[in-house]
Parts: sequence; structure tokens; C-alpha cells
Amino acid sequence: MDDRRRTRVEREILREISSILRNETRDPRLRIVTVTRVGLSRDGSHAVVSYSNLGNDDTEVEAAAEALESASGFIRCLLAERMSLRLTPELRFMEDDSIVGGERVLGMMRAIENDRD
Repeated sequence: MDDRRRTRVEREILREISSILRNETRDPRLRIVTVTRVGLSRDGSHAVVSYSNLGNDDTEVEAAAEALESASGFIRCLLAERMSLRLTPELRFMEDDSIVGGERVLGMMRAIENDRD
């Protein structure tokens, strides 16, 4: 699969998984999950789905990770129905902590700004 096509498929997978999580799942642990990025292997057989978790504590974060892992087959099945791919990729979910890191950097910047005043 060439890079341009893979990029288009990654974007479409991201849109579809986001829609599935928002509209098709009933698990309340998945309501705090936002899909941030999809990385597709060259042959299209595997996809790494990065997600951000808006949970407040570690138990919510772990519960969301477990819910995604248990729902991956269901999500993959719906993905196969909605997309016309020769091969529906296996999904692997990984937490994306870039938002948390960004918030930490912003907090440090605010602290520096407050110290200046």
C-alpha cells in the first residue's frame, strides 16, 4: 500500500472508530476515550490506535484500557462492515499521553508567568 493511500485509510479508520465509540458502544468506561491517531502497517493487516483518556484517576484509566481491549473485536467487526477494505486490520489500542504532557508543560509555563508577575 502506498503512503498516500495508507494515510487516507488511517484517517478513515480514525473517523469510523470515533463514530463507533460515540454511537455504537454502550460501555460507560468508553465515554471518556478519544481516538487521537491511527497507524497502519504497510500491508494493512495491523493498526495501532492511539487514544486519549479523560479519566480523573488511575482506576478510570485502567478501566477504559480494559474496555477497549475487550471491545476490539466488536469494533473491528463494525469497521469491516463500514469500510470496503480487502483486509480489516487487527486493532491494538495504546494510550496517547501527549495531551497529559502538554497540560503539564502549560502548567509549568503558567507557573513561570505567575512568578514573573
